[in-house]
Amino acid sequence: MSEQFVSGAENVCWNLSDLHSDPSDLRKALDECQSSSELFSEEYRDRLDSLDASHLAIALDKLGKIQDVAGRAYTYSYLWWSTDTAAPDRGALLQEVKERYTQITTKLIFFELE
Repeated sequence: MSEQFVSGAENVCWNLSDLHSDPSDLRKALDECQSSSELFSEEYRDRLDSLDASHLAIALDKLGKIQDVAGRAYTYSYLWWSTDTAAPDRGALLQEVKERYTQITTKLIFFELE
């Protein structure tokens, strides 16, 4: 019989409530973020060179808010998964967020390229 290693951190868990209250809240935020990224792309793609400073500042603010929501979702799902990497629901959520994060950032990549 092998001895189980005890690290002292067995009961430690992340308090993720500052990011999202639960996975369903995260999914709702991602839905809104995905919609916002599509609207942002429609509004600004191929138009950045015509923006004056004040409109560029508005665009940057909108972009930052979208990236913040996407980043919070990614962080939540990764930290939630990292506390129990064998839990299928946590791995599935992380994979879902990775895929949706990629969809969102793909919609936004034009901003850096233009």
